[in-house]
Amino acid sequence: SKSLAKKVQQACNENDHHKLTVALVSWGKIYFNDKNITSLSELTRQLDNTPLQQAILQLEESRYSRHKTDWQGCFL
Repeated sequence: SKSLAKKVQQACNENDHHKLTVALVSWGKIYFNDKNITSLSELTRQLDNTPLQQAILQLEESRYSRHKTDWQGCFL
């Protein structure tokens, strides 16, 4: 949906991990017609080695890594 795409874009522009996670999970539920997608890790399993999957994995790594990395939402 256009409103979800806008939310994803806005979160990327703001480099807001939390907003982006919520927006991507919501998008994944609709795109894959799968209400069981409740996390980014479940979403990445659906994406099967796509550039989007790689970008989400980098997002997750920047959130949970002991060594914080700079993550830029514009790359998503």
